[in-house]
Amino acid sequence: MKRTTIGRLWSLFPAALLVTACGGDGDSTAKVKVTISGERLGLNGLAYPPAAGQEAAFADGWEVKFEHALVTVDNIRLSGNPDNSPTDKSKTGEAVAELKGPFAADLAKPGPLPGKGGEGDKAFELGVIPNQTLKNGAAFQTDERYAFGYEIVTASSSAKQIGFDEDSKKLYAEMIEKGYSMLVTGTAAWKGQNCTPDDPVFSAMPKTVKIKFAFKSPAQYINCENPDNNPAKPFDGEESQRGIALKTNTETIAQATIHLDHLFFSSFEHDPPLYFDQIAAQYMGQQNPTATLEDMAKVDFQAFKTSDGKPLPWRKCWEKAEAQSGQRSFKVEGVPVDPSAAPGAALRNYADYITYNQTTLGHLNADGLCYTVPKYPSPMTGGGGRPDDDHDH
Repeated sequence: MKRTTIGRLWSLFPAALLVTACGGDGDSTAKVKVTISGERLGLNGLAYPPAAGQEAAFADGWEVKFEHALVTVDNIRLSGNPDNSPTDKSKTGEAVAELKGPFAADLAKPGPLPGKGGEGDKAFELGVIPNQTLKNGAAFQTDERYAFGYEIVTASSSAKQIGFDEDSKKLYAEMIEKGYSMLVTGTAAWKGQNCTPDDPVFSAMPKTVKIKFAFKSPAQYINCENPDNNPAKPFDGEESQRGIALKTNTETIAQATIHLDHLFFSSFEHDPPLYFDQIAAQYMGQQNPTATLEDMAKVDFQAFKTSDGKPLPWRKCWEKAEAQSGQRSFKVEGVPVDPSAAPGAALRNYADYITYNQTTLGHLNADGLCYTVPKYPSPMTGGGGRPDDDHDH
């Protein structure tokens, strides 16, 4: 899941695939199959020490396994001209097709389809877009690309439930009742060895923590980049060319990919080190506590402390992690912080911080980055939206 920062210069490759003018009468055999996946991370969690092929791990020696990752998606759209503006990914042509939901999926469960992230990835099918449904059923053009986007929305009783077991159904009923857009449960276990520094503050920290993070943070993901277009050159600063290029006589896959590691980011730069001590530290002396997002609303992420008031130091357990010293503090990359601000005006606490990162977890076809528009009070560029390059996504 390699991801870097964004922004780029445009070039064509190859011309037959990349032109964006309308051409011909379309191809009635070209269709888009929309799927969803939480990748191996959703299915297997983040092992410690890292499992073979696992690129990320908790720097402070924790392992996290997910039991449920419930999310509702809707308003899946294809639009014209993904290259409308090289510098503003939010600007596309008009919508030409859609797949209406809502669809509720448990991404900690294995779907029947192969996922886009490689061996071991699984996905669920949401549906097939057969043609330009918003253009009187016109056939798709195979000589142009279509911008792809979707939304994470508030849980709904009308949602088609996918990959649910009985516990998923009970949790989803709670989501509907309380207005959640996403709910993640799991278990964190500390497995670090030879960690430095060996500070006494860690001795009273629980070694096992249950997780139940419930979010009221719907978001829209617009004009996603698509790794399936590689090696076509993208715009300057972007990782992959935008949009879906359909093929003749086949269903082209568009996978909404949800990256759960965002919940534990230590910065608003993409793929920063992952840490869990700051969560466990809120339950000093407790056995097997359950961490909730509400509890994190009491926590200052710029000067983490334990629940008994001691400064929380950094510690390094994973050999690939960078050693840091002093009191633990997470980066904000210029996002406003004000504990007394109104919701959405600034980040007020660690719950806001986690939610800010959670809102960025929507991608296309494994690692394709999208323009993010929050649908809840958020300091993302004044609450109106955020291009992923502002997020170093």
